[in-house]
Amino acid sequence: MIAELYSIIIFVASVLGAAAGLGGGVMIKPMLDLIGYHDLANIVFISTSAGFIMACYTIMKQMHEKVKINWRLVTCIAIGSLLGGYIGDKIFTIFLSIFTETIVQTMQTILLITLLLFVLLTTNKTSVFKVKQTNTYIVIIGLILGSVSSFIGIGGGPINMAVLTLLFGIPLKLATVYSIALILFSQGSKLFTIAFATGFSGYDLAILMYCLPIAVLGGIVGSYMNKKLDTISIAMTFQITVIGIIAINLLTLFRNIS
Repeated sequence: MIAELYSIIIFVASVLGAAAGLGGGVMIKPMLDLIGYHDLANIVFISTSAGFIMACYTIMKQMHEKVKINWRLVTCIAIGSLLGGYIGDKIFTIFLSIFTETIVQTMQTILLITLLLFVLLTTNKTSVFKVKQTNTYIVIIGLILGSVSSFIGIGGGPINMAVLTLLFGIPLKLATVYSIALILFSQGSKLFTIAFATGFSGYDLAILMYCLPIAVLGGIVGSYMNKKLDTISIAMTFQITVIGIIAINLLTLFRNIS
């Protein structure tokens, strides 16, 4: 029963994630938190794995369709994001060793709600901050994005979207492609860190047999939707989904503090 429930959650999250640049983890993690079947480390691992696989397919699809991407921008953010992913995972591990799992989960939830509210308020705003986009500046932005996303246990899709539109002036629909590319690197970095730090033996790998194929299927459907939807439809999908994620996180927060 739990495998079927997880599969439904991951499919819906992957469809919306690929369609609107949200990734999947930002939806999967709060839902699995709310269900509470697995411990926090396993929830983050499952969310990260599903988001990574979905991002892999989506980026390969976009490259096959020869979508024009500023690879200097993506590469610089990715370099920062890879390092940030390592830092964020280390912070997460340290916090788990100091605080109880419930306290760490509450920290993650509060931080995510705060960031999502910011994202919601800045949707459709572009190039608010006029800065010189040097390689160093872009790498630092990637470092911050990767650290925060890895600590929370999400791909960082909504945060990526806000940064890409606000700081780099990328149109919303194209920003979805950039966002998925960044999710690929940040989630890949987290999985790489887990592989060499602790290995995967302590995680529920059996559930991935159900979840990962579903994540790919969601990426296929979501990529098709992204291609067909116009900018207004993507923005609406993005905003509605972010509001839903905030609501789910509030439920988890209330449960933890009650």
